Amino acid sequence: MQATPQNTIFVTALTHTNQDFFTVMSTARKNDVFVHVLKTNVYPPNLWRLKMVTLHHHLKEQKSSGKEYFFFFDAYDVIFLKHRDEILRRFNEVYNGITIFNADYPRSLYPYTNSDVCYAQDELKSTWLINWIQNGDTETSRMLNTGLFAGRIDDYLSLFDTVCLVKSDFLKRQMPFPLANRLYEDLSVEKVKQDDQLVFWLTMLNYPNLFHIDSRKELLTVAATGSMMERNLEEYRTTSRERPLKDGTYIGSAVLLHSAGGSVRNMGFVYRHQLHEPVRTSEASGAFIENLSFMEK
Repeated sequence: MQATPQNTIFVTALTHTNQDFFTVMSTARKNDVFVHVLKTNVYPPNLWRLKMVTLHHHLKEQKSSGKEYFFFFDAYDVIFLKHRDEILRRFNEVYNGITIFNADYPRSLYPYTNSDVCYAQDELKSTWLINWIQNGDTETSRMLNTGLFAGRIDDYLSLFDTVCLVKSDFLKRQMPFPLANRLYEDLSVEKVKQDDQLVFWLTMLNYPNLFHIDSRKELLTVAATGSMMERNLEEYRTTSRERPLKDGTYIGSAVLLHSAGGSVRNMGFVYRHQLHEPVRTSEASGAFIENLSFMEK
């Protein structure tokens, strides 16, 4: 069985409101991507519940209605580069039965911090763990980013159960990871409760075989969109001395791009490369699902 337009859904979750959402949706519209937009009321903001718990609830419902595959993307900083059919074709080529995640920028392990502040990051403190994960690889990134991932719904639901167990193990100080004591010292308990990306990469440390990180940019990539205005977009698919495999302006064969931040630079990138089709507010989504209520995982 392969992913098709009939058995696959594209899903995002509203975590806050700004103009970047319409930039993202204009690139989906241009490429005939019908998007399920999830919305729930969580205050104060908690990315774990806004994104992952909401997504888990929705995927269980979609599975019961016959859907088999999904793509999840952040609502404010992901750009569709190719038509839906090309995205699915590429996915079927590279998918190996394990949920595939966007690789973050090299040397980036966000958020590594003992602070409870929402966007805090103690970059220097994470060097030891980045070196451990990379294991000498200086050309590609093995860093996980949860802003963009895809796979079979069944497989992801199983992965999510494991993620919840690892989260619980961390909070109870019971993680099997051999360097867990260092993580207990370095990481904020409150951040582990609230931040989706932190919990997922903690799980990857314990169960690396459950994650497919797209280090070679075969389907998904992060990209420094603000530095990609001068050349034709296709030129950024080739490497050079100035743009090696690990560089943020090299996008390889990726068909979805995550800028990890959004804002005006994405708007400029989208307009510069004609990746958009105008979207009116009333047309900005495939489906809004408001005021979801479910049990916290």
